[in-house]
Amino acid sequence: MFSSNRQEAAGALWNLSFDDRNREAIAAAGGVEALVALAQSCSNASPGLQERAAGALWGLSVSEANSIAIGREGGVAPLIALARSDAEDVHETAAGALWNLAFNPGNALRIVEEGGVPALVHLCASSVSKMARFMAALALAYMFDGRYLLPILCS
Repeated sequence: MFSSNRQEAAGALWNLSFDDRNREAIAAAGGVEALVALAQSCSNASPGLQERAAGALWGLSVSEANSIAIGREGGVAPLIALARSDAEDVHETAAGALWNLAFNPGNALRIVEEGGVPALVHLCASSVSKMARFMAALALAYMFDGRYLLPILCS
């Protein structure tokens, strides 16, 4: 599939993911796996494709089941890589997805293990985008509030 087609498809899935029923239908049709694979393959792609891939994962990750599936399918590492993108719009969507993933203790641990903390701190300190800074700060706050990550780290 051409890059522009993938970008349009990811954008359509992102838009559809704002609805609860659509989120579940996308996941049931293999959308989580497909979007994680897209995120894994688009680090050198256009910022538009990167933004939409991360945005679609952000939208799907609102659902706890989808959030767990994204983590299990290997979606944390590519989202961290996208958070390091040169494009501000990509920062916002990647940080937003990481924030949603951080609600789950297993995903919070994956974010730490995959090197996400330095990427999120960097966004908090240097992103031009207020939204990216806010999303990164929220992800860090949820990861380190003591209720979720500390029991896993101390077990």
